[in-house]
Order: sequence, then C-alpha cells, then structure tokens
Amino acid sequence: MSSAGNRTLWRFLLCFALTYALLILPWPGFPAAYHSFFRLLLRAAFAPGNGPRELGFNSLKPEHGRSLVRIEITNRTLMAPDGSGPVRNLVVDTGGFWRATALLLALIVVTPVAWRRRISAVLSGCLWLHGGILLIVGFSIWNESRHVSLVLLSPFWQTLADRIQRMLLSGLNLAAPVLLWMLVTFRREDFAGMKLWLPGGLAFPPNPVRPG
Repeated sequence: MSSAGNRTLWRFLLCFALTYALLILPWPGFPAAYHSFFRLLLRAAFAPGNGPRELGFNSLKPEHGRSLVRIEITNRTLMAPDGSGPVRNLVVDTGGFWRATALLLALIVVTPVAWRRRISAVLSGCLWLHGGILLIVGFSIWNESRHVSLVLLSPFWQTLADRIQRMLLSGLNLAAPVLLWMLVTFRREDFAGMKLWLPGGLAFPPNPVRPG
C-alpha cells in the first residue's frame, strides 16, 4: 500500500474511532431518552391485538451499563381470572441497539463522500436498522412464545429457531451496521476510486469522491 493510501486509511480509522467513542459516551439523559423511545417503538410495533397473545413492556433497573426492557409474553387462554398464569420473559438491551446505531452513524459520517449523501445515508440507514431490529425482536417474541403454548415446534425446529435467534441478536453488534453502511452509503462508481490491497484491506482515495 502506498504511503498516501496508508495515511488515508489511518485517518479514516482514527476519525471513526473518535466519532464512535463520542456517540456511545453516556451523555446525561441520553441513554434514558433512547431507552424510552425504543420501549415506545416496541409498544407501537407489537400493539396488543384480539388474539391469545398478550405482551407487556417494562423497564428494568440498568445493570453493567445495559438498559433493559423486559417483554412479558402471556397466553390469555392460560391466564386465571385473578391474572395468574404462565409468563415468558424476554429481556432486550436497548443500549446494545444504540451501540449498533452509533456504529452505523460513525461509519457513515466519516466516509469521504458528499455531505448530502451522508445525511441521506444516515436517514435511510437508521430506518433500515431499526426496522431490522424490530423484525429480530418480533422473531424472538414468536420463538419465545412457544414456552406459553402459543407456538408449537418439534425439538429439531426449536433448536434451529434458538440458534437463529442467537445469530440474529449477535449480528446486530457488528454485521448489520457494517452491511448497512456499505449498502446505503456507496454507489457503484465509488468503488472505482478505491483500491483493494492484500493483505491491507480497503483503502479510501486521498481525495473525497466526486459529489453525486
């Protein structure tokens, strides 16, 4: 890799690391605000219907830097008149959702393309990312619903569903933001201005890509 390419790549990595660090700092009031936003988003996306499934969304006490929402899954047909009955709890970390969002934002903001494209990529990327998070949470709710007799699966499909759930949740940490960054930020012509070095990785050109 040329010295200019090295400098450009290291500058990109340094700016990314600083931007990401600033975004995930526990700014006063922000973690609680994002937590409340996402809990409202969950309630709106999975509003109770007339079927047997009933969901509750309750905030838990933060622990080890994690902002937790407990999703309580119940089967109305199994509940006693006094409200007792089997409940399946699914705990999600809204702090982890924000870290995935911050990773996406940091990658987009420091990418050397026109600011108009960066802003557009931020809006579309956040929309797609949160839509994907809701789909993953929805799948997790469906999978956990089998514990209150709302879903019937054979042992094989139970094992497969559990593995898919773990894979989807773990992919939010890195894979989903990086993939979305590439999809919403770059155009085909951008790659003509990049060079693929082995084993140096992908290096950005010294000058910003021509605005599109």
